[in-house]
This record gives sequence, structure tokens and C-alpha cells, in this order.
Amino acid sequence: TAISAVNCHFLVITTNRFSGWYDNAVYLTGGNITPGQEDDGGPSIITDNYFEYNGTAISLKRRNRHCIIVGNFFGRNYVDIGCYEVGAGEIQPGDRLTVSSNEFIGTVSRVFEPKGYGEYTFSNNTVRDWGYDLSEVAIAQPNAIIASGNRNSIISGNIFEMRDRLSTVAHVAILRQNITI
Repeated sequence: TAISAVNCHFLVITTNRFSGWYDNAVYLTGGNITPGQEDDGGPSIITDNYFEYNGTAISLKRRNRHCIIVGNFFGRNYVDIGCYEVGAGEIQPGDRLTVSSNEFIGTVSRVFEPKGYGEYTFSNNTVRDWGYDLSEVAIAQPNAIIASGNRNSIISGNIFEMRDRLSTVAHVAILRQNITI
């Protein structure tokens, strides 16, 4: 992992290049904030970065309270933005996430997976050629966005396009399950 930030307040990650990280290029966690604790230190902001050929470009976990991901380029990562929340016991899922004005090109698996994250906005992004697995064992059903177990979520104003589709497998832009709006 290039940057691993645990329980940071008002963190800004800007104008960096992350290439070839096997696990996560950027890993942010709220540090297991339990109910009753406050986090008024401001959001984490990830802006104007270049992510390519990483396992997961940005991984958000365990009560990351507020994150803004804006104006980045993502190219040929396995997963671009993964929000993997445990949400069990004392550890609550993340609160707010804004993903806006980014460019996602040739993602191998998933562009955005806000699994149980809470509130999020995915807006004004360009998503081109996802499910771009070049291995012999292709992904069964490539989904650009897999939204599962969220509330108050907005997906708006994005461009989803397939220019260089390599297989006949059905690509799905947005798969939503167990959503509360």
C-alpha cells in the first residue's frame, strides 16, 4: 500500500501517481470509530491523482466518516474504488462519500463498489470499458457499479460507454441491491 491512513482528519491526497500496487494504492480507514465518538476534523480529499495498474486504487474501510474523490484518472486497475465495510458489532459503516468528475478507463473488474457504505454520490464521471479482463478466465458478469446495502444514494450525470468490448459477456453499468433511497 502506497498510502495507509488510519483515523486521519482533513487529509488531502493530491497530484500523485500510483502505479502497480498489488494491494491498495490508497487505503483510508476511520480507525474503528465507535458510536458516540465524533469526527469534526473535516473530510479526506483525494484529487488530481493518477491511478493505473493497481489491485485496488482506493480502498475505504471501517468508519471513514467523509471522503471526497474528485478529478482523478483511473486506468486499468482491478478495482478502482472499493468501500468494504464490516458494519458488525461496534464498528459502524462509513457516513458520506462523494465521487465526482473522475475518469475511469479499462477497469478490469469493478469501477465503484460502495458495499454497505451509507450515503454516497457518484456524479459527473466518465466510465469507459469496464470488465476489461484479459486473462483466460473472464469475469462472469462485469458490473461498473455494484451498489449493495446503501441508503440515500445518488448516481447522476455520468457517462457509461463501451468502446473496446472484448467479450460477448453481458456488461452491466449499475447493479443495485438492497438499497434504501
